[in-house]
Amino acid sequence: MLVVAVWNSLSIPVAIAFVPQWSIEGAYVYVDIGTNFLFLFDIILAFNTSYYDVEGEEIRGRGKIAMHYIKGAFFIDVISTIPFDLINESLKLLSMLKVIRITRLTKIINKLGFEEETKAVSNQSLSLIL
Repeated sequence: MLVVAVWNSLSIPVAIAFVPQWSIEGAYVYVDIGTNFLFLFDIILAFNTSYYDVEGEEIRGRGKIAMHYIKGAFFIDVISTIPFDLINESLKLLSMLKVIRITRLTKIINKLGFEEETKAVSNQSLSLIL
């Protein structure tokens, strides 16, 4: 997911701003559709992934997991997964919403087993990009 989020953050702005030939035909279109399916799968997976509450207790109940996800990143994830450019060409600019996916990188970095200094530098670098 990390690689796909970085790919989206680089390719989508270029494809919208400059409309190169590769962005309207060929492999790019299939890769874009594939990334949408990967993020759709990630949404489904998020409804089945436990989390830790503020007391540090792991929450495994599906109802609580679903409510936590819906109150959190669910709507951002759904909006960034809708292929607006495939629905209507005039909605192509809304494809920039896919770049929101890069915010997930912060969450991924924090879950990795890096030292706190490495996490802080990585998160700071991401904030400069965004």
